[in-house]
Amino acid sequence: MTKIMTKTERLIIRLMEKGDYSSWLTQYENRLPSQHKYDEGKLDMSICTKEWFRDLVTKIIRWLRMIRCMYLAYLEKQIIRILVL
Repeated sequence: MTKIMTKTERLIIRLMEKGDYSSWLTQYENRLPSQHKYDEGKLDMSICTKEWFRDLVTKIIRWLRMIRCMYLAYLEKQIIRILVL
């Protein structure tokens, strides 16, 4: 799958990778208590093991591939429709 990434001087936006577990977990473990009604505050991260995270990343990649295939099929159908008309 082609890597999707946007990079600026101060920010990199990309899909999660299986090796991102430590950084990802640290973000959630260091959350502050809730600041407003829509903020969940501290979360129980005990179920979020490395294996769980790898499964999550795998599911996201699978989902993105499926969406990509559906989009390409849609485009193909539209191109055929245009060419036939």
